[in-house]
Amino acid sequence: MKSIFIRILNLVRTPQEEWNAIVTDSPDVDSVRRSFFFPFLKFVTGAILFICILKFTWTGSSFPQFLGYSAIQFFVVFSSLFAGVYGSVLILNQLLAIRYFSGVEKNFYKCFSLVVYPSSILWIITLLRMMIDALFFIEILDLYVAYVIWCGLTTLYPKLEDNKKGVLSIVILVLLFVCPTLVEKLLIHLMN
Repeated sequence: MKSIFIRILNLVRTPQEEWNAIVTDSPDVDSVRRSFFFPFLKFVTGAILFICILKFTWTGSSFPQFLGYSAIQFFVVFSSLFAGVYGSVLILNQLLAIRYFSGVEKNFYKCFSLVVYPSSILWIITLLRMMIDALFFIEILDLYVAYVIWCGLTTLYPKLEDNKKGVLSIVILVLLFVCPTLVEKLLIHLMN
């Protein structure tokens, strides 16, 4: 687990060097899943349980009510993150097939990496904001993730033109917000 947080910290501090290390350390989708995505997803869901304990209104409530509240929160967060990542990857993979990005290969591994690693930074920011309400301003750091994505594009698609990297960076950042949010809203709507 420690290596995951070191990877995230390095992505924030020195994104270009860390993307080079990512390509070397995790050459395929399976290694990214095993060494980063699934362990980090476990951490996030555990953190959500901790946040549920902190945020639950214990006055006049029973433990079964807490379990029900926690189960709903866990299900919504886990599903939105998991489906959001795979939805973003699939959409991104299809976007690379359009004519504007001609010359860019559709590659599930590259798309998965461009979604999973920057998403981890967004999840950390979101968890911090959820735990400490006074850190609402920290969400401005979400914009830095576009630069991290840019560095990833430079490493994974070195022949891609700069203007296309800029467009693709913004598209990926939007996908990282929109896909999990849509899944979350849909699940909440279905549960009500």
